[in-house]
Amino acid sequence: MEIIDHKRKSFKKKNIRTSVQFNRPRTKKLERTPKYQKKLITFVKEKKHLKLFSHPITTEASMKKIQSSNTIILVFNPMANKKNIKFLMEKIYKTKVLKVNTLITSQGFKKAFIKLCPDHDALDVANKIGFI
Repeated sequence: MEIIDHKRKSFKKKNIRTSVQFNRPRTKKLERTPKYQKKLITFVKEKKHLKLFSHPITTEASMKKIQSSNTIILVFNPMANKKNIKFLMEKIYKTKVLKVNTLITSQGFKKAFIKLCPDHDALDVANKIGFI
């Protein structure tokens, strides 16, 4: 089917599509140049677990959480993951951990909410760590 443009006096041929799919043309693919490492978390040896621990949080809200919900709030290096935090609490401070919730603060630290088993008291663990 031909379309005539009277202003330009040229002929254009209209493409008739016979299939439903449209394949995009292949473009140039560049090599990746990442700005940061793909895997940030590396395996941490047992001796380096103490280097991940930064300091405890000793605010009134954290003390209330220790007493009411048996949860300790500690600050860690952002490279620490939940397994490292749990290992640190179980092996070094000899407590049973139910679960670990983490968040990264606006200052760039990792805050960990460590919920202890009911048979372990968070006040005793806080005394072991040394912030009560």
